Amino acid sequence: MSNANPRIAFNGVNAANGQYGLQLDGRQLADLIFGNASPVELRAQKDKYDDAIRNANLPTHRGVGEGIDATNLAQAGWGIIFAHADLHREAIQEALQPLLALRKAQAGEHFRIFTSVDAYRPNESKLDFLRRFKVGSGAVDPKRGVPYYLLLIGSPELIPYEFQYQLDVQFAVGRLDFDAVAQYASYAASVVAAEQGQTRLARTASFFSVTHADDDATAFTDQYLVHPLL
Repeated sequence: MSNANPRIAFNGVNAANGQYGLQLDGRQLADLIFGNASPVELRAQKDKYDDAIRNANLPTHRGVGEGIDATNLAQAGWGIIFAHADLHREAIQEALQPLLALRKAQAGEHFRIFTSVDAYRPNESKLDFLRRFKVGSGAVDPKRGVPYYLLLIGSPELIPYEFQYQLDVQFAVGRLDFDAVAQYASYAASVVAAEQGQTRLARTASFFSVTHADDDATAFTDQYLVHPLL
């Protein structure tokens, strides 16, 4: 491609070949904008997208159910999930007790600790986990037994990222993974102190970016989006 008519760097990757999902130069993009032509790449992608939408049984709503305020833990609920295989889960739970007490006071009847027989089991999928509590997919209703906000405890070896990402489609999911039990205690104390106004910390923001070789999209993002913010 000549420098006079460079390729436009779009985000997205074609999973079948590892190339850019959409490859257009300036002239092709202009034709598209003015309605003069529809590039083959875009037309093919649009057809695939339309087919996927037609064939998918997508829920009309994600997040909490109708009438539930997601910003109110007393309505949305809060839960913590331990790994059944974690030999230190009881000690970690004890270390997190100040935070758990605070969340229980905030979430009330919709507070839940998933440990012991309720803990995450090895190789369990999201559906397997939810099935044990008779909960299905769709908008979250904490009255069914699983709160909207869920905190995973442990490393990806104990609770895999795959399970977390599956769960995150439906729930608001976080994770704590520290090397020592004392670090969990320190975290809990810090959160409680911050939320109860005992500690006032200056707010800061951090920005980072990556630049992959032969990848205009990440190079441009690094140069023109992230660096001007620093």
